[in-house]
Amino acid sequence: MPPWTTYQDHLIDLGRGLPLWDPTPKKSLEIIEGSVLYPGIEGTFSVLFNTRKSPDDPQWQPHGVPNGFLTLDEECGPLTIDGPREVLGLSGWNCRGVEWTREVSGGLSLGSPAGAGPTVSAGGGFKLTCKKTSGAVLALAHDPISTYIESSARIASYMTRHHES
Repeated sequence: MPPWTTYQDHLIDLGRGLPLWDPTPKKSLEIIEGSVLYPGIEGTFSVLFNTRKSPDDPQWQPHGVPNGFLTLDEECGPLTIDGPREVLGLSGWNCRGVEWTREVSGGLSLGSPAGAGPTVSAGGGFKLTCKKTSGAVLALAHDPISTYIESSARIASYMTRHHES
């Protein structure tokens, strides 16, 4: 099984969408509200189109748009945007099938090299141990940032109307 599939299988239960092995979108676009994405090869993703951008915007509509396309804003009116804000609970270690432990070590040497004073050393780190046949780790130094469109009933209606196109 390829590593990106293992990663997705283990981390999907975090409940934050599809875990991506390589979360950098193709063409280096910054993902913004209204982006419609699809999983690409080897754990990446690509932009299909953006529901909030003009139909003739080549950067955000690389594959064109459905016939009769209206932007989400044109069809649904003003939208409530929440964010950017921190997504709490994901900073630190998120492990599935993997156990992690901290290791701390230290020492004091009473010998003095070439007339110098005693030497002191300290160290530390962590150890990852896979407890199953496979596992995955997502390590974040801080909580990620997210932006949401809060008008979920209007978005659901928009998606239902355009599902077949």
